Amino acid sequence: MRLRTRVTFAGFLLILFTGVISVGTFGAWEEFQASSFNSTGDQIQGWYWLRDQYLTDRAEWRFRGLPEGEGDLQLEVHALATDRVSGRSGVDARFRLLVGSPGQGTMGGVFCPQKVTIQNISSPGDPDGYNCRGTVTVQRTSQCGTTGSEIFVMAERISSAGPHVAFNRGSVTMKVSAGTGFDTGGQFPGSSGGEDIDTAQPVNAGTFIGSLGEDRRESWYEVSLTA
Repeated sequence: MRLRTRVTFAGFLLILFTGVISVGTFGAWEEFQASSFNSTGDQIQGWYWLRDQYLTDRAEWRFRGLPEGEGDLQLEVHALATDRVSGRSGVDARFRLLVGSPGQGTMGGVFCPQKVTIQNISSPGDPDGYNCRGTVTVQRTSQCGTTGSEIFVMAERISSAGPHVAFNRGSVTMKVSAGTGFDTGGQFPGSSGGEDIDTAQPVNAGTFIGSLGEDRRESWYEVSLTA
């Protein structure tokens, strides 16, 4: 099956096929939920609390089926936080976030850590006041092992004197920028596509972002798909 695609000067990607029209714009994000979750924290009402004094507790999420390439990731984080067991409300969640690849077989994993603070957003009517929400932006690089289709996310406490933080499977949602997939150097693949449907330039399936230049109003590309 061959799919003919026209890219117009307005910045829209039009997928032209019998019965199907798909439109995508620059700056869009594709959202992914964790395919698996694990934590060594203390489970309380569906949340896993990282609060041991030796800092060995972790929460871990694995995301699969991501588009490969560079660009940005956005992690939408929902955590609980307090200052001690049955502690006070209004505490921000502060922890270390590690994003990367766990490796396979004898190949060790590679991770890039960063300290993050997620603001407490609990309203005065919140029964416990522990809810924290925020967004963490991560750049996809080969050095951090984040350019592949599988990315591993871990959270751990920074200090035994720091906040107790809790997570569950839905605590981290990953968003991948639409520009991710191929480094096109600011141009669409093949430098320029065909001038009409009969001269469409063959490309591999993927996500592209770039510029047509000043002298063209549209370019045509052709993608081969399994029926």
